[in-house]
Amino acid sequence: MVVYGHCLRGLTAGGLVPEDSWLRVTDYVVYSFHMPLFFFVSGLFIHNSMRRGAVLFWRSRILTIVYPYFLWSVLQGSVQAVLSRTEATNTAFSFADLAAILWAPISPFWFLYALFFATFAAYVLRRHRPELLCVLAFAAFLTTDETMPFILQDIAYGTFYLSLGVLAQERGFIRWLDRAQPVTAVATAGLFAVAVSMSYWLQLPEHFSLPAAVTGIAASLMLWSVVCRKQSALAQPIAALGQISMAVYVMHILALGLARYALLHVLGVTHLGILLFAGTVTGVAIPVIVHAALVRLRLAEMFGLPGETMRPATQEI
Repeated sequence: MVVYGHCLRGLTAGGLVPEDSWLRVTDYVVYSFHMPLFFFVSGLFIHNSMRRGAVLFWRSRILTIVYPYFLWSVLQGSVQAVLSRTEATNTAFSFADLAAILWAPISPFWFLYALFFATFAAYVLRRHRPELLCVLAFAAFLTTDETMPFILQDIAYGTFYLSLGVLAQERGFIRWLDRAQPVTAVATAGLFAVAVSMSYWLQLPEHFSLPAAVTGIAASLMLWSVVCRKQSALAQPIAALGQISMAVYVMHILALGLARYALLHVLGVTHLGILLFAGTVTGVAIPVIVHAALVRLRLAEMFGLPGETMRPATQEI
């Protein structure tokens, strides 16, 4: 969903998606809940990490959040700066802009930026009921406005959904979601369809489509739980894909830029469906291939990515 959303928005920025295209609706649907889902899942595991002690906890945060944020911001920003005067990018960027990553993250790395501060808030309030973090984060989100740096709203937004993940784990809600029956999962997906349709009809910004985000998160977890229980052979491949999600996340923008340039300017492809499908597939495939090569060369951890020695139970983003 992340790769599809960025592929679609890249084509939209290039003027290739008509104003009345139904694809713009899919953009709203994806953005209504896919990042809340990322934060929620991160919240599910954070208390287990905290129990390992402050030193191990913050060491893991530095290695899995802070280090990848700065490394890949510099790598992607440098490539964007070099290519900004060509047709390979849609936006202008310079090496001077790299200094701003301390307070203005490059897309899509705002997630890691916000996740670090959300994690910090959860750590500070770790001895309190998770409901307190939910209330404070939601209040902070509601009080941010357009006069403030947008990243402040992203931090409050991410902290709220991370706190919902903490709450779901601490209060046992996640076990109920994990045991959902197919009919319940489908019904929840139906509720999401209704909620996101209402949000779109009311023209709510994606950040404020709370019912769609909550039902989208629940439906996603329920549906994948059902799939893994009913088709147990799929559980391991799905887990493997989850473990390389960081590689896809940090590399897909570069892969999408490469794919879009090759399709449009080398191969002369102009069909929107082909551009969107090929771009999305390439945006996933290239990072997966690069990550596999880095693991084989024992360089994955140098690039802030999971190495072959990491155990699935401790891999978090």
